[in-house]
Amino acid sequence: MALVDRIADAVGSGDDRPWWTQWCVKRRGSGAVDRALGQLKEVRQLSSIRNAGGLLTKIFKDIATEAGIALH
Repeated sequence: MALVDRIADAVGSGDDRPWWTQWCVKRRGSGAVDRALGQLKEVRQLSSIRNAGGLLTKIFKDIATEAGIALH
């Protein structure tokens, strides 16, 4: 399964596919995607999430910030 498909599956929507593809998959790569999806899964196990896409975006931004990269 392609990385962007895994992201869409995790958030329950493919609406933001262009953003996920450009900023997360192409710019950050599979390691960041795996890490972000793992963090999302952990949070889901602990609590209910209303906006999985929004949370995943925050997780990606945090990972990018750690690497010294700004996502907008």
